[in-house]
Amino acid sequence: MPESISGRQLARQLVAENHQLKVIYTSGYSAELIGSEFETEADTTFLAKPYHSERLANLVAHCLASRAA
Repeated sequence: MPESISGRQLARQLVAENHQLKVIYTSGYSAELIGSEFETEADTTFLAKPYHSERLANLVAHCLASRAA
């Protein structure tokens, strides 16, 4: 990420431009430490590392399906 913006700031800007955009945050920090911060934001999901590629694929599919609904 560029030094002038965080991933969270970028996500907020992109969602402001496209309200249908879904955001998946991922971090090596535990869900207990960081995940709760994102639960209050609309259309965001938190995925703690490490994760299996199947879990990521399922989560992306879920986000896409909920966007189409």
